Parts: sequence; C-alpha cells; structure tokens
Amino acid sequence: MKDDHRSDEGHVETEELKKSKTRRKKEMIELQKLGEQLLKLPDAYLKKSGVPEELLEALRAAKKITSFGARRRQIQYIGAIMREVDPGHITSVIETFGHQDPPCAPAGKDLKGGR
Repeated sequence: MKDDHRSDEGHVETEELKKSKTRRKKEMIELQKLGEQLLKLPDAYLKKSGVPEELLEALRAAKKITSFGARRRQIQYIGAIMREVDPGHITSVIETFGHQDPPCAPAGKDLKGGR
C-alpha cells in the first residue's frame, strides 16, 4: 500500500524536485546578484546587520580577489551559501543601507567634479 502520510519536509522536497532546471538556475542567479549587491556594502554594516559569519567570510574574500575568473567563482560560492540564508533578510539589509542618510561631504568640496 501507498503511504499517504507525508511529513512537511517530504512535501518541501517534492516541490523542489518539481521545479524545472531553468527555474532553479534563475533562482541561483538571483541569489548571486544579491550577493554582488552585498559586496558593495561595508563590512562593519554587514556584521551588525546579522549576516551569517560564513557569508561574511566569503564576502570579505571576494572583496580581495582581483582576478575575473576567481571572483566569478567566489560569487557563485556566495550564491551557494545564500541558498541557506533567508533572501528576505538579505534584501532588507540592502534596502536599509540604501535608506540611511549619506555621509556629509567635507566643506568646500564640489560634489559634481568642477566642470
């Protein structure tokens, strides 16, 4: 006989299996894009905003990498780590940073570059 009593975990796994490869790939690319946006944020802000330590270490390493291929692989690794992190939290961290007051420019400096 067939066992119709499935746990919630089994249900989630079957939903993951039902997604097409294209859909899963798009989701991974979106996570990588979020990771690239995190690279633009300061380390101090990321640390105090509750980003997991493993992700912080991967972001720090990516900031130091100058080789194009190595940086691309590191961003893919960041995307893999982010599969286990709530993307809603990461999005809110990025949005919150964008809504903070910008630092004041020193007096006498022209922000436009002087042309």
